[in-house]
Amino acid sequence: MNTTEAEAQFRLCQSDNLELHRIQCTFHRGILTLHGVVSSSHVRQVAQEFVRDLNGIQVIDNQVVISRV
Repeated sequence: MNTTEAEAQFRLCQSDNLELHRIQCTFHRGILTLHGVVSSSHVRQVAQEFVRDLNGIQVIDNQVVISRV
């Protein structure tokens, strides 16, 4: 895990929303990809906002899936 991935993961785990703790991050060549499953589009968007201003990120590829099961 590189520094940007670690920082993104740390930020998500600092949230009071436990769903964000389950999201995984990968970073390669300026692209931060978010992976995981959450219960709503709102939580999916919140995850992206938590990591948006990290240094070195040019693009956020939000692959988080919404599942209401």
